[in-house]
Amino acid sequence: RRSSENLRIVGVSSSTDRMLSAHFLKAGASDFIYRPFVPEELQCRIDNNIETLKQLMRLRDLAEKDHLTGLANRRSFFKQVGSFLDDLKRDVGKMKQGSIAILDIDHFKAINDTLGHSAGDKALKKLALILSDLCAPGDHLAARIGGEEFALFLKDLDGEEARAFCEAMRHEVERNGQALSSADLALTISIGVVEVDKNGSIDQQLTAADQLLYVAKANGRNSVYPMAAIETERQKRDRGR
Repeated sequence: RRSSENLRIVGVSSSTDRMLSAHFLKAGASDFIYRPFVPEELQCRIDNNIETLKQLMRLRDLAEKDHLTGLANRRSFFKQVGSFLDDLKRDVGKMKQGSIAILDIDHFKAINDTLGHSAGDKALKKLALILSDLCAPGDHLAARIGGEEFALFLKDLDGEEARAFCEAMRHEVERNGQALSSADLALTISIGVVEVDKNGSIDQQLTAADQLLYVAKANGRNSVYPMAAIETERQKRDRGR
């Protein structure tokens, strides 16, 4: 059933068993037609099933995608990452753990207040486009989880690999950030990134990444803060005592 979400099946048979259609439908077929049939009837059934499938796909997009950016929404992010964590806990295929990042747009309120909400929407769409380009489907997942805040699930990347990936992403956003109409309000992002802990919940890991995001903002913005950076700063403070 799961593999047939994007598939409609129409059964066709010349059998005289009138219960056959019920068996097909119970097994997951979308429709059934007995031979002999009028070609126009078969075409109508096919067309109706195609339209039904399109409507289902539109409804799924509304439920799982952010309406402004087209990225996955918070619900979809939790669903997909939750499924990954469940597999990870069962050690399916000896999976790598991956990493989770939280990022948002620096000075987003100033963009809205100075240039208007249309400019804010433009900045969100611009960032979403960059994230989509860098997060290939099947490899990584990018989602808008609220306001100017985005989340990334970086599949198979450990903490250091995720930091390097996020740094390249930060640089790409900075390089393309002059899409706004004011040079004084270039588009930049701050990012907090943590390696996935298979024993932790999604909420716990998003909270950890969010705390690192605030550290990045407190240290000047337009930067990437992994968990290792916190440990490095702690060691520096300890040496200075």
